[in-house]
Amino acid sequence: MINIQKMIDIPDEHRIYLDVPAEIPAGAAYIELTVIPSPGANTRKPLAAYFGALKDSKVFAGDAVAIQRKIRAEWDR
Repeated sequence: MINIQKMIDIPDEHRIYLDVPAEIPAGAAYIELTVIPSPGANTRKPLAAYFGALKDSKVFAGDAVAIQRKIRAEWDR
């Protein structure tokens, strides 16, 4: 197994061309791409990506009105 690491810029057309070293034999190969957003990159998600994120949460299970009243009661203390 040969590991190659190279920092690249993803172009607007989203095509990547890769030259591999000669010691890698011709033929089928498994290639893995890891994308780590650079600092300052736009990593914002659309609001819709969060819809339903808490539907299975144990914290918010049960009567929604009772949970809201409990939270608001904490403000009065």
